[in-house]
Amino acid sequence: MQLLPSYCEDRSPPGEKKLFSLLERADRDWVVVHSLDLAPYNRNRRTEIDFLIIMPGKGIVCVEVKSHKNVYLDKKGWQPGTLQYRDPFVQARDGSSAFRRRIIDAFGAKYRSVPILPLVMFPCSRVEINSNVSVKSWDFIDKRSFDKTDAHEILPHEIQRYFMTAIDQDPDLSVMRRGLTAEEIDEIVLFCRPIRKRLPEFSEELLESKNRLDSILRAQQAPVMKLVELNEKVLVTGAAGTGKSLIGVEVAKIKAGEGKRVAYLCYNRLIGKWAARELQKTARPNLVAGPIYQVLFQIADIQPPQHPDSDWWENEAPIQILDKLTSVELRGIAQFDYVVVDELQDILARPMLWECLKGLFVDGVSNSSFLFLGDFELQSLSVDKEIIDASLMELSNISTNWVLNENCRNYKAIGDATLLLSGFEKQPWSGFMRAGGGVGSWKIQTYKDPGDQQDKIEQLISRLLTEGFNPTDITVLSFNPHRSSIYENLKNSEHDIVNAENFESAGVRYSTVKKFKGLEAKIVILSDVFFSPNEIDYQRRLFYTAMTRATERLFIFCKETSKDSLISWMDS
Repeated sequence: MQLLPSYCEDRSPPGEKKLFSLLERADRDWVVVHSLDLAPYNRNRRTEIDFLIIMPGKGIVCVEVKSHKNVYLDKKGWQPGTLQYRDPFVQARDGSSAFRRRIIDAFGAKYRSVPILPLVMFPCSRVEINSNVSVKSWDFIDKRSFDKTDAHEILPHEIQRYFMTAIDQDPDLSVMRRGLTAEEIDEIVLFCRPIRKRLPEFSEELLESKNRLDSILRAQQAPVMKLVELNEKVLVTGAAGTGKSLIGVEVAKIKAGEGKRVAYLCYNRLIGKWAARELQKTARPNLVAGPIYQVLFQIADIQPPQHPDSDWWENEAPIQILDKLTSVELRGIAQFDYVVVDELQDILARPMLWECLKGLFVDGVSNSSFLFLGDFELQSLSVDKEIIDASLMELSNISTNWVLNENCRNYKAIGDATLLLSGFEKQPWSGFMRAGGGVGSWKIQTYKDPGDQQDKIEQLISRLLTEGFNPTDITVLSFNPHRSSIYENLKNSEHDIVNAENFESAGVRYSTVKKFKGLEAKIVILSDVFFSPNEIDYQRRLFYTAMTRATERLFIFCKETSKDSLISWMDS
């Protein structure tokens, strides 16, 4: 018997440990892969196979193991209560069906004739099935088989006998005409590798990641990792540049490394794509990351209209998502064991979207595990901040709370300029990790009209490039949406201007302030700055968000009609 991996982790459920131990002692030519997560193959819905047993002469068994004691079926469903969320037999069938679809998609008709069947095991409980239930006696193996003195010899016989009985009872199935060759088995095992939750190198990577974190986390950030280790619910608040996103990404890696089904979510599409790109490098099938709408649409199988308006995003989309998340179809398979949310203030500002997020927890927010991060004071761009504060208070009462206030992104000169120009009286940072910079770190220029602004920005980019900066060091951020920004003119620039979403592309980056939230650039050119008297509070917070994107150099292009507003903030 070859088991992959060759060990069973201590944190594995007792039923899985019991089965692993018996298979390990069995004398068979089988290959057994422990713990597959097929969520990437099934719209990121919870789809797992605890043991994939490859029997060369017979076929493949997809085993779902339930470690519960005293399992029984009543009018409410499978008991104890945690089994109600997902019928174990449906779970086993979904796993085997998903695996069969994917292997046929990958290899065509080559494995179409290979029987791939589900089997549920209850190593810790006797299970009695009434005759009027659709579950058949050959669909499961329970405690009675596991408790026999020679169980390691009997269990393989029973698995094979149940497998052959299932084939005999199904007219659509037939015995394999020939067995799987050694090369075919190797091919199937290799196919499983990207969806294996437990690989030997994962433990080494997790230790290496923790050691690396010890060296890069600041004294104020490091305790968050310990809080997350000791507490199920952690709420971290911090101003821009305090390392919230770094912590969120690393916690997601660690929790996925512990075998949990993990989601890393944020409202902003750009930082969501960045986080997904970073987390994909870990090759963890049980880790889902991206912008919250993108992840929810995929799980709920919703296709947005071609040109949705703001009303659709704010109202219709959440209604469709909630309908799906609360349906019987997705019960137990849309939810996560651990959820990391960055820039939480943007989600709390949208109550219906916040309700959708709650739908990703198995048993409500108060009974779940999460790390929530946000800047709830200065980067809250919602008009109605009272909505955020009300939800934040509820979360604070059930969470372990931590505050980050050391700036580890910006030069001190940039941070000081941010406070000076945005007009905030309260100092959000206790200090700066990067003490560099000076008077030349930031500069304000005014412009008369769009053409004047474009000429000045073109000249600035040329000068920065001659100073030795790379195009990718420079990001142009518009204070306003695309339709009223410099973007259209810059597309015809002599310089290569690329959308900031294209992370791999060379060239000067471009985005809007709102889309670039959570990210940073060595040099930020803030364009299209003008202020409306009716939106001063909102625009000051947007201005703060924009300026804190710059790590080393900041250039602000302000319309002449708005320079008095900047001067008044500086004077105050």
